[in-house]
Amino acid sequence: MVLKYQNPILRGMYPDPSITRVGSTYYMVNSTFEYYPGIALSKSNDLLNWTKLPGIASSSNQADLRQSKSNEGIFAACLRYYEHHFYVITTNFAEFKTFLIRGRLSADGEHVEWETQRIEIDVPGIDPDIYFEDQHAYVQFTGYVDKQGTKAIRQVEIDLTTGKIIHEPVILTYGTGGRDVEGPHILKSQVGITYWQQKAVPVKVT
Repeated sequence: MVLKYQNPILRGMYPDPSITRVGSTYYMVNSTFEYYPGIALSKSNDLLNWTKLPGIASSSNQADLRQSKSNEGIFAACLRYYEHHFYVITTNFAEFKTFLIRGRLSADGEHVEWETQRIEIDVPGIDPDIYFEDQHAYVQFTGYVDKQGTKAIRQVEIDLTTGKIIHEPVILTYGTGGRDVEGPHILKSQVGITYWQQKAVPVKVT
């Protein structure tokens, strides 16, 4: 048991962390914005000591960052593990395209082998999250819902193989009154059938 540690646990640029556990190992992805390789990946056994692994979107086939301006590129990647595969979903803001990249653990279990081609998902928004249940895959994202610039968290069901949208977007929430609701994540309680929707909502200070 670790009784003492010092912040910051990771020094440098590790924004928008998304963590999933496979067995006893935690895997984390971070936004990289306009920098290659896109989508930083690390692993840890205790959430304190992290080992960097090769970046995920390392080619223009996966994420073309050559036209990205400062603070564009990879936004808020989300990492999940489902049926022996890793799935990372994100938006390349320079292209304004959302996509999945799928991977599997290597034979020795030391790193993740990612597919070279991405799966594009036609959703008009950013900060995508993917949630799996009963052989269904759902994507939550932040996007505009009218010409006045109103933002909301919306959800679509997708075909996990092709990225094709099965059902058109439905609105989950407009937030709680802040300027831009963003960063949605769907979590399910291990007890009962309670679902939690996690999101970020800026607060206006007067």
